[in-house]
Amino acid sequence: MRVTSPCQLLAFGIASLALAACGDGGAGTTPVVTGDAINSDTGGGDVGGKDTGNPVDTGSETSGTDSGDTGTPIDEYPEWFGQECSDNSQCKDDAVTGFCVEDAAGEQTCTVECTENCPEGYGCAGVQLGGADPTFVCVKKTSTNCNPCETDGDCIHEGARCIDIGENAGAPDKRCAMPCDDGQACGEGYQCVSQEPSAGAGVASLCVPTTESCICFGETDGTTRQCSKAQEGVGTCYGTETCEGSQGWVGCSAQDPAAESCNNIDDDCDGKTDEAEDLSLTACEKTNDVGTCSGQNVCEGGTVSCNAATPVAESCNGADDDCDGATDEDLDDNDGDGTCDDQDVDDDGDGTPDETDNCDFTTNPDQADSDNDGIGDACETDCDNDGDLDAVDNCKCVPNPTQVDFDADGLGDECDDDKDGDGIKPPVDCNDFDNAVGGVVELCDGKDNTCNGVVDEGFPDTDGDQLKDCLDDDDDNDGDPDDVDCSPNNGDVGSSEPEICDGIDNNCDGNTDEGFPDFDEDGTCDGIDTDQDDDGFTNDKDNCPTVPNPDQTNSDQDFPGDACDTDKDGDGVLNTTDNCPLAANSDQTNLDGDALGDACDDDDDGDGKPEGSGSDCNDKDAAVYFGAVEVCDDKDNNCNTTVDEGFADTDGDQKRDCVDDDDDGDGYPDDFDCAPQSALINPDAPETCDGFDNNCNIDIDEGCPPTSVNVIFPSAVVTGTTASGLKLTLSVGVPGIVGTVAPVGPGYGVDWGFYYTLP
Repeated sequence: MRVTSPCQLLAFGIASLALAACGDGGAGTTPVVTGDAINSDTGGGDVGGKDTGNPVDTGSETSGTDSGDTGTPIDEYPEWFGQECSDNSQCKDDAVTGFCVEDAAGEQTCTVECTENCPEGYGCAGVQLGGADPTFVCVKKTSTNCNPCETDGDCIHEGARCIDIGENAGAPDKRCAMPCDDGQACGEGYQCVSQEPSAGAGVASLCVPTTESCICFGETDGTTRQCSKAQEGVGTCYGTETCEGSQGWVGCSAQDPAAESCNNIDDDCDGKTDEAEDLSLTACEKTNDVGTCSGQNVCEGGTVSCNAATPVAESCNGADDDCDGATDEDLDDNDGDGTCDDQDVDDDGDGTPDETDNCDFTTNPDQADSDNDGIGDACETDCDNDGDLDAVDNCKCVPNPTQVDFDADGLGDECDDDKDGDGIKPPVDCNDFDNAVGGVVELCDGKDNTCNGVVDEGFPDTDGDQLKDCLDDDDDNDGDPDDVDCSPNNGDVGSSEPEICDGIDNNCDGNTDEGFPDFDEDGTCDGIDTDQDDDGFTNDKDNCPTVPNPDQTNSDQDFPGDACDTDKDGDGVLNTTDNCPLAANSDQTNLDGDALGDACDDDDDGDGKPEGSGSDCNDKDAAVYFGAVEVCDDKDNNCNTTVDEGFADTDGDQKRDCVDDDDDGDGYPDDFDCAPQSALINPDAPETCDGFDNNCNIDIDEGCPPTSVNVIFPSAVVTGTTASGLKLTLSVGVPGIVGTVAPVGPGYGVDWGFYYTLP
């Protein structure tokens, strides 16, 4: 089975077989079998519309693809098989669906699919319905002489073969040839010729045109076709030859192939003329007093010439003008990129072409031009044009003629994004001129410290007058200022209020419930006292019946309870002197010296930070806690696991200078090192002539010659010549400056380090 491409037709004779709609088998354009594929002419097959004189189809021949045809009777096929039709819908019944095929005579008949067998006079041939594989249907057999083919199977008839018969466009022309072994005549224009065996077939005699060409066969004399002449190792030339009837194709006009030469002719017929690779062209040179340029002989217009350049003096043009192997050498090249300035489109190499670069000889890829004067900041002295030269301008490229610097950090306010120097920048900092504003912690100071639009949030406002207690001098608005109000957060207590029996000093006279009876003298008047000590427990169940202790705490589990126990924690220290009366600490250790001993103090070192994660990582050192400012003291003050970060470490020994007794690591303690920040200066260092006391002996550059001396000469006018040839003329009494070479000559002399007058 041979597979063709989608909608391609399987060849029978000159033309092909097709099916309706090329894939869906439904109604539509009727499939057509044209030419010899379905030719009812019993006088012979038809090639190209002309009678070829092929043997008559007896109806008993079988295709190479259906050699097993048993000649199944037609009445075993559907009754509509072979009947006339107009579309596929007429070629089907309840059991079988077929196809409507049109032959060369214009007749349309129904046919069916096949595998091998078809009725007598039909062959099984494949057609493409649009899928990957062809569909095989029964088609009428016809003569196949000279029909185009690819394999023997394309020739349908048993014994017919697909052979090369002449050429077509320079390539073998594959055509069908009917067998003539049985002695049958081949017909007019054909001859019976014995053929070589083919794969799977022995020697056969086949009908071939007497002209040995199916193209020239039957053509009118004078028809031409392509021909060729070839020479091994040289090439193939093409021309035309003429069909002269029975003589076949004659008179090939192709030229004889020849080796290519420089003559403006395609000698070897490869479609190219005078190609360099086929010519023996040598190197060449052109020389003058400037230099020598090398080139290659080339073929142009059929003539050989040297294509070397003529040497000329080097110029800035991107070319090696003098052919010395260097380009634009010894010419101005500002950015040193190897391209001379006149040729370089970017003389400073900053990526901006000179024609648009506002500093074309100074690198400035950002093209900044703060004052928009057309001159880039990188190449002008006052880039903001504010009258202050860039060298002293605290806002180099931002106009600020007043040079105001609020935080005195050396950066003017106009270009300082943190004007108050608090480390917080706008817009997070809503007031960049107040370093108390912009932080993350709100303070009670009448300011919006956290810049959230609310002032002093989180702080109490007892009287609700929108003034926080920390700033309000009368928190409870009772008329008594806080500094004299005994209860500044209680508006019911004040100097103008009457005293009542409620356990409160209502009138702020320092006494509570004065004037009211207090049987147990516990400070609570009887009117509100429910037991003797007013602690919620009746006296018979109270472990301190005369001392209020509503929690009945008894820390040392002895008797009495803590409220009336002189040593509540039982550590042998009386409560009156015990710095932790509820925590046993007989040693009374108190690191910060406050009222609480360490045993009951959650802030042993008194730094205001209780011990614990996020608060104080060392409660035994007041200089250490979370949030502390790191100072240079060999401690992790801020609890970030790093010691003395941010402080200088000159010798890089991980010990900061402030706690390092040898900052520069030169082996001399700072107290004995005249330059503790420089390892190159110490008592063991050699003295060098550099203006420094390198060896720390107080003298600077000892042993070095002076840079100048004063000389006074004795005569009215003294002339002389220095060792370097310098002419001197000096007047009496006028100091003269002498360089590194002393003046010499009659009448005077000079010693380094001082001057004197000769006798």
